Amino acid sequence: MNISCYYHAVSAFQIREFPNDLKRKLARRARTNNLTMSDYALAVLREALGRPDPMELRDRLRKLAPVDLGIPAADLLEECRHESRLVSARR
Repeated sequence: MNISCYYHAVSAFQIREFPNDLKRKLARRARTNNLTMSDYALAVLREALGRPDPMELRDRLRKLAPVDLGIPAADLLEECRHESRLVSARR
C-alpha cells in the first residue's frame, strides 16, 4: 500500500503573532494536564468547536415549534426570579 495516502489525514496548523501571555497560559495548562501544548490546544479547539456557536444555536431554536407554557413567559421568569431571591435571602 502506498504510504502517501495517509498524509492527507493530518495537517500542520500555525498561528502567527501568537501573544506571549496566551502562550504562557497554554504552556501552563498543558503542563498541568500532562499534555504537550499541541495536544492541549487541540483538545481545547475540539471542545470549543464541538459546541454550536450562537448563530447555529439561534438557527436551531428557530426551527423548533413554539411551546405553550400555560402562562406568559414573562410571568414565569418573574416567578423564577422571585423564588431565586427567596433562596438567596435564606443563605
